[in-house]
Order: sequence, then structure tokens, then C-alpha cells
Amino acid sequence: MKRGVIPALLGFVLFVSLIGFASADHDFSVNNLLLKISVKEGGSVQRTFNINSVDGGQFIVKVEGIENVELTESDFVLGEGATKPVILSFDSFGVEKGVYVGNIEISSTARIVTLPVIIEVESRDVFFDINLDISPQYGKVSAGQQFVANLKVFDLVSGSLNNGLGPTSVDLNYFIYSINGDVIISEEESVVVDKQTQFTKTIELPKDAKGGDYVFVAEARYASSVGTSSYLFAVGERKGGSIFQNSVIDGGISANLIAVLVAIIIVFFGIAFIFIYFIKDRDKLFLKLKKYHSDEIEMQRALLLAQASSLRKKGVSHTHIRKEIKRHMGALKEKQKKRREEFSVLRKKGDRKLMEKKLEEWKRAGYYTLEIGSKLGRLGKGEMKRIMNNWKKKYNVHN
Repeated sequence: MKRGVIPALLGFVLFVSLIGFASADHDFSVNNLLLKISVKEGGSVQRTFNINSVDGGQFIVKVEGIENVELTESDFVLGEGATKPVILSFDSFGVEKGVYVGNIEISSTARIVTLPVIIEVESRDVFFDINLDISPQYGKVSAGQQFVANLKVFDLVSGSLNNGLGPTSVDLNYFIYSINGDVIISEEESVVVDKQTQFTKTIELPKDAKGGDYVFVAEARYASSVGTSSYLFAVGERKGGSIFQNSVIDGGISANLIAVLVAIIIVFFGIAFIFIYFIKDRDKLFLKLKKYHSDEIEMQRALLLAQASSLRKKGVSHTHIRKEIKRHMGALKEKQKKRREEFSVLRKKGDRKLMEKKLEEWKRAGYYTLEIGSKLGRLGKGEMKRIMNNWKKKYNVHN
């Protein structure tokens, strides 16, 4: 890149940003577009969001559509340029497993902003879980159109050394909620899952669906297990001061908002270009390190689980085995943490050759080989040797 191009680009980006923000008539902003919370049944959780006041004034905050939610602040006054952190607390004790949708309404004298809230309450032990893959074109749809979701349902038990539960019938529930917590659509079906299955779910939205934010929810239920996944999307034009807008109470979008959005987009792409140009190669090495660590964790876990299986047959308590496994995994993760820290120092220096050299050094030192130090207590030498031999064959490990 020629000298002077980067400073010129940064100057242009800053200039456009200042114009956009100077022309915008902000009253306040919220630092979150969405509060999405996952919690196990019987557990509790807290999340913080900030209200940033531009002009100052009185603010009223309230929760709509969800029970068992408390806020640390509901009525307060902020000065010009002040920021107020508000803590949301949710207690799932006595709450049925599933997904709960609502919003936090934040109002000032000038406008009202709604912050969507999604709370997923899963069972303590999840045997089947769901991943959603939604095409960007369904991030906003019109009333009467179809909403399409790609789903992957997978058996979490098969993540260990065994083959999981085998072909199993799993009940799937689908919902579409309004941002106020009302159920607009609900459907259910059963699918057979053998380790994992993928399919597409199509739901036709009502023709009279009002414009605004909605949430698609999928639940996988098997016995006492409940796994959940959700996705926020919009129908038609969002009205009433959604935080995706900078509108006043009557829902109108000003030209100031468009200027701000254009400035943000230009800033984003300008910074992204510079970022990619300078650190692309170094990030590739970090991804390689991450892959090495992931492989190492998988191999360590496989070795420990094989030993755990033998120890359980000998009558060793589950508590003792869990403590041993936790200790060994913790030691490995601490070792990986030190590697990442060392790698980060090299990246800051901008020395790619040193980063490559360090990776090769770790590999030559036996990076992929987990030594006999991974042996769990109370396991005989002969049995450990047999487990190690099977493990080495599986992962093609050579001393």
C-alpha cells in the first residue's frame, strides 16, 4: 500500500463520521441490540445493559412479556452525557423449561426504545440440542411470506467415545413470538435422530402480522431433556421506536438516522480493510494454534474418558473420577493459555516468522503427544498400557 493512503482513508472515515453524528439528534442510546440469555433450570443469571444519555432527563425502564425478571433501576434522572448501567436478574426456579420472549421498554421525554429479551431455560442434562442457520434474507420478511430455518438436531451423548443413544425419536416444538411475548404460531413434529440430522423448516407468517420484531424458537424435547435455540427477525417495518431505529415516538425515520448509518457503514468497512490488510497472515497462525489446541483437548478428553470407563468398572466413585479428569484438563488448559499469551506477545511485535518458528518448536517438542502423565490414579500399569496403545492407534500418535 502506498505511503499516505492509510492516513487519507482514516481521515475520510473520521470526517464522514463526524458529519453524520453531528447532524443526528440523539436523545439517548442503548449499548445492546438484544439481550439473549441462556440458563439451566433452577439457576439464576444477571445481564447488564447501559443507557447512554445525550441530552439528559428522566428515564423510565420496565419489563414486558416475561415474569421472574427484576431490574435494579426503573425510574431515574441522568445528566447530559451520563451513562447508567441497569442490571437484569432472572431466576428460573419454578419456571418451566423452554424459551421466554419479551422486551425492556426504555422511555424518555423524547422517545421510546424497546430492547428485545430472549431467555432460554434448558434442562440440567441436555441429550439433544439444536443449531439454527438462518439465511440473511429471512432477517426481515413481509406479512404472509414464508420464514425458512435450517436446523441441525444432534445427540450430545455421541460427543464422547460411545455411539450415543442410537436412532431416537425426538419431539420438536416450533414457535414464533411477538416481541411482547405473545405466541403467534406454534407447531410440533417428531424426527428420528441418529447422532445428528439436518433439515429445513418452513413457516408461513399470518397475512395480518403487524410490523415489528419477532422471535423464531425451536425446542428439542426427549424425556426430561430440553434443548433450545432462537432467532430474532423482523416483519415489515419496525415501528414504535425499536432500537434498530433512531426514530421519535411517532415512528418516523429522520434523514439524520440515514446519515449516521451511512457513516457507521463507511467506518466499519474502512477499519475492516485496514485490519485485514495488516494482520491477515498473523490471524491465520492464530487459527492454526486454535486448531492445534482443539485437537489436543479432544485427544486428552478421549484418553481420560477411556481410563474413566475402566475405573468405573473397578468401582471407583464418580466423584473421584470427575476430580481427576478436571485436574488433568485444567493443567492442559493452563498450558494452552500460556501458549496463547506468548503468541499474543509475538503478534503485537508483528513478527510472523517468530510465530511460525514457535509453532514448529512446540510440534517438535511433542505438541500432539500427550504423555503418560495423563494417567488417572488407581489405574494399573498394564491396563493403562492397553488404553494408551488403543488411543495411539486411533489418533495415529507416535513416540
